[in-house]
Amino acid sequence: MSEFHAALRQWWPVPDHEHPRLFFTALDREMLRAKIQALPEVWAGLAETAHRVAARRIPPEARLPHNLRGLLREAETIALIAWITGNPDLHAPARDRLWTVLEAEDWVVDVHKPLRVDLTVAGIAAGLATAYDWLFHALTPDEEQYVEQMLLERAIRPFVEIAATQGEWWTQCTHNWNSVICGEMGIAILVLCENFPQVQQGLELALKGVLTVLDHAGEDGSYPEGVGYWGYGIGEAARFAAALKRVTGVDLFTHPYLRVTGEWALDMYTPDDGCFNFEDCSNHRPNPWLMALLAREYQDPRYQWLAARKPQPSSVEYFLFYDPHLAPDPPILWPTAGYYPAIETVALRSGWEDKATYFGLHAGATTVNHAHLDVGTFLLVGRGQRLVTDPGVWPYDHPHGFFDPQERRWDWEANATLGHNTVLVDGQGQVYTEGAVGRIVHTEFRDPVDVVVCDLTPAYGGRLARFVRYAVFLKPDGVLLIDDLAVEGQSKFEWLLHYETGTQVTIEDTRWHLERGPAVLTGEWLGLDRAEGYVLTQAERTAHYTDWRDGSPQAPAHRYLSLASLHRIPEWLVATLLWVHDADAVRPPEATLTREGDKVQVEVTQGEQTWRVSVDLAARRAHV
Repeated sequence: MSEFHAALRQWWPVPDHEHPRLFFTALDREMLRAKIQALPEVWAGLAETAHRVAARRIPPEARLPHNLRGLLREAETIALIAWITGNPDLHAPARDRLWTVLEAEDWVVDVHKPLRVDLTVAGIAAGLATAYDWLFHALTPDEEQYVEQMLLERAIRPFVEIAATQGEWWTQCTHNWNSVICGEMGIAILVLCENFPQVQQGLELALKGVLTVLDHAGEDGSYPEGVGYWGYGIGEAARFAAALKRVTGVDLFTHPYLRVTGEWALDMYTPDDGCFNFEDCSNHRPNPWLMALLAREYQDPRYQWLAARKPQPSSVEYFLFYDPHLAPDPPILWPTAGYYPAIETVALRSGWEDKATYFGLHAGATTVNHAHLDVGTFLLVGRGQRLVTDPGVWPYDHPHGFFDPQERRWDWEANATLGHNTVLVDGQGQVYTEGAVGRIVHTEFRDPVDVVVCDLTPAYGGRLARFVRYAVFLKPDGVLLIDDLAVEGQSKFEWLLHYETGTQVTIEDTRWHLERGPAVLTGEWLGLDRAEGYVLTQAERTAHYTDWRDGSPQAPAHRYLSLASLHRIPEWLVATLLWVHDADAVRPPEATLTREGDKVQVEVTQGEQTWRVSVDLAARRAHV
């Protein structure tokens, strides 16, 4: 039994029916009203949204299971504004949305059946609970009883039965499904705790599922599903923790993972106001309201700095969790190199200013939840621009195998190796299987140079005899990559680099330029031999399919440069110098490569400064 379960067993609900209770109480009304002055943009967004959606008729498609959570988000926003302002005119539209959800025929989305409890059911339960909590005093006793009855019958009791018997697969998983379902169901149980005889068992089961994910996540605070699902999977765990602490006094924020996960989010944050978006993740800041909650709980000004970079408009959670009394402070003295061995990922930057250069390198496993075959991929941001990118997550297409990792998932090129900044072998990429992992085998972080060495060989499931990637960050603006590749027999190799839409591309044989706004990335492949031959490609590939939710046409694209061997060969050494500079800057550095056996040396000269990078291929080490 965990310390948190032991603490929970010391609590028992008082049958006082006090509401609100989950994230604030009636005593907090003046505090929340004072927040309006501290967060005017957020409040204006919330108020505008509340009045706009309150005046709108509920469309028929809102009754579909995958749209019900959105309807409840509207109800939560309307109910919160009504409670803080005391405006009774907003009660009816909030109530109408609750009743639309309560009377919906099905809460489980078709693609998740035959599950009885899925992410949608859990989200509906938490949404009903929070809206009910804030609307409580506007409901009649019969209406209160109806909401409670439906929550218990359609969500809470099935959850307790399934979680107690491990009757559905998600009860045993270690990713976002468990923490989200259990966290959101925990919130629903807390709002009805005095009317649910199994409250202790229900909360213990919710706590168990959340802890399964927190205990499994990296001790370094990282999250294997990437930044996007961190914001969801850990976000809902933390939201439950906030309600649990307020209602029961049990403080889940003392968990060692939650104590440090904000530091991982800081390192994943990129100077273009985005993130290092590996796995199923688009380019966006780490969840701002989660950072605000972590900042509040740990009184950490660095977390507050990230949360406050751009206030999150129209976000109920951001408004509730942001602490206006905590001054944000940029992490100027925080290390510029972050290494996360639990997910085999590094995040390196020249500094914490907006125009800093950021280089991220991700190895890891191909079998994590929401995985891409992206082992060895890298990201480069400079002068506030994303210069080497990742196509990110494409719109999900559940009915046609988007989540069929044994086969069809890899037909979506953003998921496959082709969509990432790594290597193909005879046109083939990495494999989805246990043991297909990349390992960071050496690191050296020091000013003004960082060195990372990765062994990516196992990710290819036997297609490669050797793939070692050496990355040297020549601060502030240069990155040298040296890729040592070999096969049993002979193969054609292809090296990939992706760039953003709207980037101007100029290719001058082995040197090329990517220009995006005020920033330019000049790249050069070093030491290529025309006698052996090579192939340069500038490609754009667009996929066409329909959105499973509304049937709308989708046409996601990715754009990339590639360097390939002309012939099938047994081994290949690819050295690439990447240099970030201003559009009006003088020419980037000159570089030369020499090799004697397993010893490789690259000399990079810019003006009066020279770097000599020595690589020992046999020892898998690099020195500058």
